[in-house]
Amino acid sequence: MGEYCEIEKGFCFLRCKDYRKGRCIGYYSTVVLPNGAKIRIPLNYRELNNYYEEFQMEVHKNGFITKEEIFKILKEKYGLNFSKRNLQFYVTEGLIEPGIIERVPGVTGSVSFYSEKVPEQIYAIDRLKKLRVKIRLNDIKYYLNLMKFFSKQETYQNEDTIKKLDILTFQELKNLKMEDTFVKGIILSDKYTKKQKNKVIKEFPVFHTEITFLTRWDLLEELIEALAYASLDFEEIKELRKKYEDWQIEPVLDNPAIETNIDLIDEKNIEQTFIFAKYDKPVSKTVYFKYHEIEVL
Repeated sequence: MGEYCEIEKGFCFLRCKDYRKGRCIGYYSTVVLPNGAKIRIPLNYRELNNYYEEFQMEVHKNGFITKEEIFKILKEKYGLNFSKRNLQFYVTEGLIEPGIIERVPGVTGSVSFYSEKVPEQIYAIDRLKKLRVKIRLNDIKYYLNLMKFFSKQETYQNEDTIKKLDILTFQELKNLKMEDTFVKGIILSDKYTKKQKNKVIKEFPVFHTEITFLTRWDLLEELIEALAYASLDFEEIKELRKKYEDWQIEPVLDNPAIETNIDLIDEKNIEQTFIFAKYDKPVSKTVYFKYHEIEVL
């Protein structure tokens, strides 16, 4: 990140004239991002051109965006109008990670920075809420936490702790899939009586809509579909929407085929776990959710 300053024994992303002359007059403050990255601000920032733009570039490199950028992405990419009040509510409820608030020289008031993943998380939450099933905020938080299994982990975290959490998450994912297979095997079969089916529905979490029922794994798949859409190239999707009618493109984007190998994986090889969302033509993309990685092919 920027130049290494021997005087301050740290990185400074601005090459101020004092640095070039071999002397440093100190720093106004140090902005510490949630991933541990530090952005130091020289006292003489007023002499620097486009200071705030350079500061934002460094923030972006570390995977963070401003609150204003969150609202812009939600509007332009997902068609969602989202308010500051709603954002604060999601933070308070633990649905998204809290941002950091800093006073940056040259900017009136404070500036808030959030993970660049926040817009897609908000979109995913909105998609679950539109299912019109009785799902609690804690349930949504539960599914979002499960999907961290497929997210890139921060290097500053303890590796042993990450591994233990990954194994627990893997077990939860596998249990959900097994539960899904069992519940659907009973409810959709003609071999069982209505009383037997009702007993299964009573004992296992099943969410009812106006026309069908959803298992907990089905809800996870809805979240996967939302995060898969968020991973697609927005500019490519815009071009496809110009070339095709809504009835040709929207059903494809809304209903990718979901497949997983989690039934065949055990704790010894959790790194091989994957879930993928495959989009038919004209999108023709597959989003792979792999261990600590999301890949679009």
